[in-house]
Amino acid sequence: MTLLKRRWMGILTAVLAMLYLYVGINSRGADMAAGLIGAALILLALPGLGLSRWIRESLLVAGALPLAVVTWWSLVTPIVAVLVIVFGSLAVGGERKLITSAAP
Repeated sequence: MTLLKRRWMGILTAVLAMLYLYVGINSRGADMAAGLIGAALILLALPGLGLSRWIRESLLVAGALPLAVVTWWSLVTPIVAVLVIVFGSLAVGGERKLITSAAP
């Protein structure tokens, strides 16, 4: 249960990436490419691969925005894109280490 509490933003981001994958599998053309590539980029951005924070946040944005732009007429995918960026940023930023300096 403790692991779940520490990683819940990352888990929510992964669930939203699965929604992108679902849209990509059930679409055709640009929607399919944006959904499949977006899901892969979002999952790559999650903590655990040793990438820097800025690269992870760039991957989140690069994965979330194309499907939202291609399916701008829908209400769901732009909202999911915003949630991916918010939850993903919290997941990426939530693992910051405290830097302490010892007083001389």
